[in-house]
Amino acid sequence: MSEQEPPSLSHIGDRRVRIIGSGFREHALFLMTSQSPQIRYIDIAPGNGGTYGFNVNIAATDIEAQAKDAKARGIDTVIVGPEEPLALGIRDRMNTLGIDVFGPTAAQARIESGKWFAIQLMQAAGIPYPETRAFYDESTARRYIKNRFADIVIKENGLRGGKGVHVPDSQEGAYKALEVAFKKGLGKEPVLVQQRITDAIEASFMVLVDGEHVIPLPSAQDYKRIGDGDRGPNTGGVGGFSPTPTITPKLSKRIMQEIMFPMVQELRNRGMQYKGVLYAGLMIDKNGNPIVIEFNCRAGDPEFPIVSVNMQEEIDFLNVVDAVRNGTLTPSHMRFLEGSVSLGIVASSEGYPDTPKTGREIRGLGQVLNEHSFLFHSGTRYTANRFETSGGRVALGVGRGITFREARGRAENVINQVVFDGKQQRGDIGNSVIDLG
Repeated sequence: MSEQEPPSLSHIGDRRVRIIGSGFREHALFLMTSQSPQIRYIDIAPGNGGTYGFNVNIAATDIEAQAKDAKARGIDTVIVGPEEPLALGIRDRMNTLGIDVFGPTAAQARIESGKWFAIQLMQAAGIPYPETRAFYDESTARRYIKNRFADIVIKENGLRGGKGVHVPDSQEGAYKALEVAFKKGLGKEPVLVQQRITDAIEASFMVLVDGEHVIPLPSAQDYKRIGDGDRGPNTGGVGGFSPTPTITPKLSKRIMQEIMFPMVQELRNRGMQYKGVLYAGLMIDKNGNPIVIEFNCRAGDPEFPIVSVNMQEEIDFLNVVDAVRNGTLTPSHMRFLEGSVSLGIVASSEGYPDTPKTGREIRGLGQVLNEHSFLFHSGTRYTANRFETSGGRVALGVGRGITFREARGRAENVINQVVFDGKQQRGDIGNSVIDLG
């Protein structure tokens, strides 16, 4: 628990709210929610350098400590950002104390924590997904993937922070990926071998669900590889843009009808009224057909912050949270600026994603931003009167504009001012949607 009580806001409301998490997504949720006139008190646990005046030093995954502290502080609403506390049952525990939670139950969160469970849901609901096999022993899996490394993706079944997917570029690499995956699974979880979808465009599609009603957010496309040209290892995401032109209004309707509605209904068929954000990671093939490669039980990071800057300013996010809880969600709860696009670029630490270097001083986080420029923190901390790196992904600069070229220029202006030793940053975010000629 932090030694200093997070300061109260000057709002006249009576709500006491906690955000759980420490990433870009949670920083965005904190900023959005803190603007509600219903707020009397807000904190974030554990938070990051961008929220340091409101941080409570409790790990997001320490469910019992989170619950006891929230109860002691009179918190009435908890908004959960990351998947791991959801999978560990934070909503279930908070609910026993009479605290409302924005996010699914542990059983519902299995849609992300159990990738094989998600495949079985998709199969039952008739949702398109790549051919997938589950293996419980490495020798059988090795025989299956022999001479077909270029056609497969290997996935670890549990939560891996976006880094449990292996796309081998050699037979030896495929065998090594299997070895790593089985070692992490400790023989208790299956390792999935999935057909690789080629000649397709990846996209992120998020919706809000109140158990019955399903409301789409603007689409997005993120970048997983650490290096320009999609080279290097997979990460949790180092940039993105919204909306993606790949998902046209017509395709969006198809995704809702063929994927999102059927999944919510299948969950209901199994006695689960899903409430929160449901995220489908999609591949759009050359014929324009959507194929699901994963489901997540929370908003994307960095996609959600990039999407959020296009939300109309008058939206009270606490009203959205309440509508999800009460089953009264309508399209009017989330309204976005017409004709506006956004793009974000991540600055990450040296050594990320494997062994990020921490403790390095960061300069430029106090820059003055205009109304179309935004800066979100993740792997930062404020200590001894300075900001320093505390994780892999450090800062996210986001620009908003009428065109992607305009948005990228603003994002670059923000993130280029953030300086620290060993900084990594891609220079090609958005190339596919910008005419560089």
